Amino acid sequence: MEPSPAARFPPCLVALQFLIQQASNHGFYISLRFLPQGVNDPYEWARTNSYDFARASHNWTFIQSVVDGLNGIYLDKYDLGNEEIPPSNTWFGAAPGPWNGAIVIQYASWLWSSFTAKYGTANTFGLSVACGDDCTQKLAQFPNVYGGNFPPVFNLHIYGQCAPGTSQTAQQIYLNAWNYLRGRGWGQTWVIGETCYDDYNTGRLLQPAHQQAGNTVWYLLQFPYPPSATMPLDYSQYISTGW
Repeated sequence: MEPSPAARFPPCLVALQFLIQQASNHGFYISLRFLPQGVNDPYEWARTNSYDFARASHNWTFIQSVVDGLNGIYLDKYDLGNEEIPPSNTWFGAAPGPWNGAIVIQYASWLWSSFTAKYGTANTFGLSVACGDDCTQKLAQFPNVYGGNFPPVFNLHIYGQCAPGTSQTAQQIYLNAWNYLRGRGWGQTWVIGETCYDDYNTGRLLQPAHQQAGNTVWYLLQFPYPPSATMPLDYSQYISTGW
């Protein structure tokens, strides 16, 4: 007799199974991101210039437990490392950095190789990219992360000037990324995995870039940013701009 899910999986995973199944039953698509924190975060290892093999192995074991636990439940795709492709494979950044980007790239490449060897590429975005002013510098690391085995869909987070510290508009970032990827023959479709919450101006700027790029983006997801934003339940401003 097959044991019940509660007997085979921890309660947190059973709750996740139920949530994703209910979302699917109501016509929603769920993508799942992995975001290691604290001592499990490869950016922490990069800051101390010391790759942590034990923590990397722990992260991979956790990812496998989740993916295996969700087997048979409809899921869109996995983001294996939220914004875990840095702009350089050498030292980069200022306070609280600098970070040794080679350590984060090493982790990203190892994780990608481990995941695809077991599960293939169909159910993953790879690792998402925070696309600000340095977006193309991060995209330049794709060969170091993926080798010749790229994910079928890219996940780019594009905020533009609705986020502080970014000089380029969302339209400029989108087109710069599109031109860079296209120029290297990387013609995958995208998702915009994060952008500002229900922001008319961001939607207005992204839409012409989207059209110019031949509707490259599969879909757009918003994030509850700025911090005053509530849960992202309202898409009316994006809808009004054609999304």
